[in-house]
Amino acid sequence: MITTYECALTGISAEAGEAGPVGTLPPGWIKITFARQMLNPKWIAIQQLKEAMVNNFLGQIQKAEDRQIQQVAVNLQVEAQFAALEAQTQKYTLVEEVLYTAAPESDPSIREAFNAIREPLGLETFADADEAEDDEAEGEGDAPAKS
Repeated sequence: MITTYECALTGISAEAGEAGPVGTLPPGWIKITFARQMLNPKWIAIQQLKEAMVNNFLGQIQKAEDRQIQQVAVNLQVEAQFAALEAQTQKYTLVEEVLYTAAPESDPSIREAFNAIREPLGLETFADADEAEDDEAEGEGDAPAKS
């Protein structure tokens, strides 16, 4: 369990907060997870090895008329030889990176950097503290009355 968090943008540190739905993140901090599914390098190596073995066997066949029949037989043999290994090797692997940032409202540079990421992705940006106060003041007069 992480007890001290470091902001990926500024390097500032904070102690873990109270346990909550996000775990123990300090209040206002943001956890960013990049998850990318990629082909498993071991699975790729198995496929390359199978191909090399088939090509090696087929390179030893002299007669063209025997080549097609032999290719089917060699393919089946190599597939059978690697079936168990392939069955226990996942085709894909998940690569994850986790970063933490301090609360965007805690520092203008954090807010700007965070908004520079969020805006192109179509996510709502964090307003400047002065803008947020102005919006709230403007919205008070326009808000519908509750009955």
